[in-house]
Amino acid sequence: MNIAEIIKLISAITVFIGTVTPLIIVWIKNLKKYIIEKDWNKVYNEVKQLVEKAERFIHYNGEEKKTFVITAANRFAMEQGLKFDEDRVNIAIEDIINLTKSVNNREKDKKTE
Repeated sequence: MNIAEIIKLISAITVFIGTVTPLIIVWIKNLKKYIIEKDWNKVYNEVKQLVEKAERFIHYNGEEKKTFVITAANRFAMEQGLKFDEDRVNIAIEDIINLTKSVNNREKDKKTE
């Protein structure tokens, strides 16, 4: 191989690496997002079941029920090796409660004007 061929080969390799590297970076970021969302779906499904279970606790107030759900969801995530995002779980709990209130449409849940 002469110098010209070596320079062409190095240029081709450099272009290839320059093209492939950003694609790999984007792929890794998307894979991380996919894994996070997959974990979140498992946690969310557990949160829904825990909210339903907590609603059956008649001698506890709303804050105690919420604490139960958060603690149990955290334990579930730890046991399953999933990432636990307490803020996201709090939002999910509130959304589930608001949905059930709107579906059930109880008098005591209606806002007074």
